[in-house]
Amino acid sequence: MHKKRILILIGIFFTLLCFNNKVYAFSSSDYQYRGLCGNFEVARFNKNGSIDKISCHSDYNSAKAAMQKNGEDGVVILTKVNGKTKIIDANVALLDLSVSPEALTYFYNNSELTGSSYTYVDTGSLYGGVDGAHIETGYSNSKNVWTAKVRTGNYTGWIHQDYYEIVPITWVKSSSSYTVTNDSIRHNYV
Repeated sequence: MHKKRILILIGIFFTLLCFNNKVYAFSSSDYQYRGLCGNFEVARFNKNGSIDKISCHSDYNSAKAAMQKNGEDGVVILTKVNGKTKIIDANVALLDLSVSPEALTYFYNNSELTGSSYTYVDTGSLYGGVDGAHIETGYSNSKNVWTAKVRTGNYTGWIHQDYYEIVPITWVKSSSSYTVTNDSIRHNYV
């Protein structure tokens, strides 16, 4: 009986310990209705769920310079896209490519998304991609949309704003990976 009480107390202790060390997981619903201090806001997303404004900007280039000067991995640039606040750039990030699983994500050679696409990813199937490394942010003046340069698998290209969300690397606990054996390559999804 004494051992049972000790085990119960240890279980309660570890349960309380886990609840006291919570790390907040962000999603776009946490900031999509956030008001911004300018056309572009440089902000920091904290582990406790709070968002700190760092600086306000009227143009993307000055916001990008401020973000890069800050240098922290969790710092992003926010702006309004179709009436909702969206992360459009980050110092270090992955792109979530699973935001439109019913559509193919086409890769282009340029940020204007002009010319023929040279490949695509089916993010809704077992054989598609769900994430990629964010390389660069761009803007298509001809289509009036934000674009991102992404590397996933063996492909690097520009994609349309409707087919990704930027996820700062500080939010990522683990990402998909590849395992290579003598006769196969296996994509491990998280």
